[in-house]
Amino acid sequence: MKYFYRSLLCSILLFAACKKETVTEYRSVPGNSKEVKLTIDKVINDSTLVIKWTKYGGSDFLKYKLTRQAAPMEDRSHSTTIIMETSDQNKLEFEERQMPYSRDITYILSVVTKDQKEIHWSVVHTRTTAQQVAAFNDAQISKSAKKLYLFNYDFGRITAYDYVSNKIVANTNLKRKISYIAAADYQGNPEVYVPTADGWILILDGNNLTLKDKIYVGGRAITSVIAVNEKLIASTSDASESRNDNQHIKIYRRSDKKVIGVTGNYYNSRLLYLENSSYNFIELSTTVVPVNLSAFTIDGSGTPVSKGHKTYFGLEVYPSIIKSFPAGDKFITSLYGTVFSADLTYQKNIIQPADGQLFSDFEFSQDGSMVYCAHLSLAKITAIDYNSLEIRKTFATKYLPVRIFRDGQQLISVNKSPYYFSTKGESVYSVQKFTL
Repeated sequence: MKYFYRSLLCSILLFAACKKETVTEYRSVPGNSKEVKLTIDKVINDSTLVIKWTKYGGSDFLKYKLTRQAAPMEDRSHSTTIIMETSDQNKLEFEERQMPYSRDITYILSVVTKDQKEIHWSVVHTRTTAQQVAAFNDAQISKSAKKLYLFNYDFGRITAYDYVSNKIVANTNLKRKISYIAAADYQGNPEVYVPTADGWILILDGNNLTLKDKIYVGGRAITSVIAVNEKLIASTSDASESRNDNQHIKIYRRSDKKVIGVTGNYYNSRLLYLENSSYNFIELSTTVVPVNLSAFTIDGSGTPVSKGHKTYFGLEVYPSIIKSFPAGDKFITSLYGTVFSADLTYQKNIIQPADGQLFSDFEFSQDGSMVYCAHLSLAKITAIDYNSLEIRKTFATKYLPVRIFRDGQQLISVNKSPYYFSTKGESVYSVQKFTL
């Protein structure tokens, strides 16, 4: 304690002695000669621009100082650099030729006065070709619309990214918790189906993310929704349409939003459609540990036909990581690539837990013979032969791959920096396309 007070006293004395220390004073005095207007006058190219300002007319002028702040940098840091100082009161522009590779660049013009005070004005330049930033923890694809949908479970933010033009085309903030979304076409138009924590399926336009319609499903939350052939299959905590307490999956016609069937073994489960199958689905429990597997089938009208159930102990099953093989005869899940057949029989692991590798997502070649494995903690995707389990190829990604998709002969990787850029949960991300 004595050391603390002694240090405090020294600090006070030192501060008192430094009477000429620069004092930062952010202020603006409109209507007099000391007001300065700072602007970006011209953007010459991607890394060069011209900054101009009006003359500071005060007699207390000592110098101009121009500071550049850039964020985020490649390593998530914030860079602050003084790029110009001059005592010439009539110098009123500066050409920036060394713009850092950063999305948001702030230029701060400071007038340092003779009494060592500073007055500041600032302007922000957004470098559109630098890093993209978004708040998301999952992604979905619409191959017909050539869009990726980056979404955040906790805040309901969704970003639509055109992966042909490589541009963000829409953003929305639903301001509520959401869960696993789906994307599909309805009457030839792309739609996004968003299950919410307050019992709704929100139907958004797949191009601009505006709200088109909504369905009240009920219950405390909807965990998952699947869209297949203009039918919506949703897993909820509500069983009001059911004849028993276990049927928490509701099947809707998209056209009139009417319930046409109920099924399921668990409430608030994760759903998967087995591609190219005759309406075969997988259900993974999210409220039962260990995770249980269930399978169910509906007919063309949406009426449930059959369902089965199995519990696996000692095998990794992850509701957040699950994808269908192209033929719909099996599916993959878990950090290790655990494969089950459509009848819920265990097949194999792509890697063994002892290998020390973990995966965040999977994708397949058109015939399912090659499994593309996105690494959880390494910036790469590994192509593994399904039959021999031998590594055939490796793709290097810019950041950690979060989700991967295949569109024709392109492998699309949504990558995210492991560091948050802001308190809003935003991260630097990139979208890469690899030719297969």
